[in-house]
Amino acid sequence: YFNGMYHLFYQDHVVGGVVGGHAASPDLVHWKRLEVALWNDRWYDDNSVYTFSATIVDDGTPVLVYPGLTDGSTTGFCLAQAVPANLSDPWLVDWVKPDTNPIRCDHEVQRDPSSAWRTSWGEWRMTYYHGGVYASTDFTRWDYVGGLFGNAECPDFFPLPARCDGCASASAGAAPRVAVGDGATVEPNYV
Repeated sequence: YFNGMYHLFYQDHVVGGVVGGHAASPDLVHWKRLEVALWNDRWYDDNSVYTFSATIVDDGTPVLVYPGLTDGSTTGFCLAQAVPANLSDPWLVDWVKPDTNPIRCDHEVQRDPSSAWRTSWGEWRMTYYHGGVYASTDFTRWDYVGGLFGNAECPDFFPLPARCDGCASASAGAAPRVAVGDGATVEPNYV
């Protein structure tokens, strides 16, 4: 949601490869299909633009982070970014790819980057298909910091509301429990 408009970005297939499609709505009922947001037009994405994410960064700018696949690549995917050319356009029709691209190209980079989240100490984090985690302090330089889980299509993390009065399970006074495998349960960690 940005400037009074809901934006939906998706992987689209056109003649010439996979690109980043875009639709927007003022009310989640009436949608307008817009021009392609991300073309596969740079050396780091000339084969395809795969599933990507959006994050609103500190200055209020939406940033798309996407994996590009290039013909002849020996390093796998390259992570790249795109930002709106005109922040006052509620439809965000034009997107530009900064000169800092690609932000990461190596064997660790994979498809489906999540929206980024901020840690309590101010560092940006994001994950991707293979469950690895990247970290950044400036949203431009990303370092691989380790694995989180196994393969997952389009993973995402988001904060959950704090536990509230009356939110316990149906059993009076009992804390809700979550199954964690082989019959064991734990109390969930509320954020």
